[in-house]
Amino acid sequence: LELMQDAYGNYVVQYVLDVCSDSDVHAVCESVIGKVSLLAIQKFSSNVMEKCLERCTDGVKEQYMTELADGERIRELMMDPFGNYVVQRALSVATHAQAVRLVEAMKPHLMSTVPLSP
Repeated sequence: LELMQDAYGNYVVQYVLDVCSDSDVHAVCESVIGKVSLLAIQKFSSNVMEKCLERCTDGVKEQYMTELADGERIRELMMDPFGNYVVQRALSVATHAQAVRLVEAMKPHLMSTVPLSP
């Protein structure tokens, strides 16, 4: 996890995700389960999280989506300068059912951020 959060180390982890075997990719992706939201809001590790979303197995992706769709965390992610990109990437790689779950988690926060016109 330390490498993912490092200004230069995150590039190494992204490279591993791009070129290594599926089993190596799976090991990296699996290692961040339970920490997705935390890593998504950090400048360097957010890039790694986007790459993990693209490369992870369906089972790992399902666990990521469950974590991202948490009602308490989704608002912070949506409003975060780095987290919002992870949410966008999650929506782009999600199955229809996963995307619906994410959007449902976001809806209450979308309505609360719309300015009321006079």
